[in-house]
Amino acid sequence: MSVCTSHAPVWGALLCACLSLGCGEVQFNQLPGSDLSARHEIPNDSEDTPQIPDEPSHASLHDLTFVDAGPEPAAPRQDPTALHLDDLRVATAAADLPDYVRKDWPHWGDDDKDCQNTRAEVLIIESYAAVSFKPDSPCTVAAGEWFDPYTEETVYAAADLDIDHMIPLKNAHVSGGHAWNKEKRRAFANDMNHPEHLIAVTASANRSKGARGPEAWKPPAEDHWCDYATHWIEIKWRWRLSVTPEEYEALADMLTSC
Repeated sequence: MSVCTSHAPVWGALLCACLSLGCGEVQFNQLPGSDLSARHEIPNDSEDTPQIPDEPSHASLHDLTFVDAGPEPAAPRQDPTALHLDDLRVATAAADLPDYVRKDWPHWGDDDKDCQNTRAEVLIIESYAAVSFKPDSPCTVAAGEWFDPYTEETVYAAADLDIDHMIPLKNAHVSGGHAWNKEKRRAFANDMNHPEHLIAVTASANRSKGARGPEAWKPPAEDHWCDYATHWIEIKWRWRLSVTPEEYEALADMLTSC
């Protein structure tokens, strides 16, 4: 009779389940007050036939000691960013797109009505030190400590910083955002749910970048190219924005630095 069909309903079932799952060695621990000396014999010609103990009345999985048989080989991992890059729609901007108008992309709002707009909240979140506010404007950040990954500069005065849209609003407009309604454009312009979307950087770096994509502008600090390309791809993929062929090639090249 097989272990799986024996009349020891708990022990037999537990051992069967364990053998089916490949648990390795199984040791049966004697329970307090139980007599495991009585055995059910399993007909078999082998002298090494395993013996099944009588079923204790309070047997459970906790009474088994499982010896780890070793980890399973890890499955090969794929880079999700590379998959996203290949998932992006590659297209050139249509010649008849409506003009980009900045006011159509409302930003630096105060949706939670705490007197601190999106710019102030990004500065507060990204500062490495407690921020201070202007005495005459308690909702405006005056000082803190920020690290600009584009230039690898540390900045202490908030006035020296811009909040960079990783995907510039004009770039979003020409790569699909022109078809969005105003609420979706507002959501994109103020997205604080993903830390890579809005970044405090030096005003000079942000204005040097302008609305250009990675095919025309890259951070001066080459150590940041991997993160920059990764974040650019993630945002374009998340918002279903297209990339130009030149933009695609530049991103693929930057990913080689990862």
